[in-house]
Amino acid sequence: MIVGINLNTIGDRYIAGLYFNNDNSRHDREAIAKLWLNHYDEVYIVDSFDNCCDDFISEIVLKGCRM
Repeated sequence: MIVGINLNTIGDRYIAGLYFNNDNSRHDREAIAKLWLNHYDEVYIVDSFDNCCDDFISEIVLKGCRM
């Protein structure tokens, strides 16, 4: 997973971009992350992300708008 984080005016971090594609190679993730450096204050590659994490999924389901 690639996470783009920005800082607001008082210095708090917030997630501004997320990208996850299980089929991407490490090289693909690194290339995308380098592009993201132009758009976000901080960019992280998270290799050990659990895409079945109940807490993360619950936040999306409870606070998102299902299409």
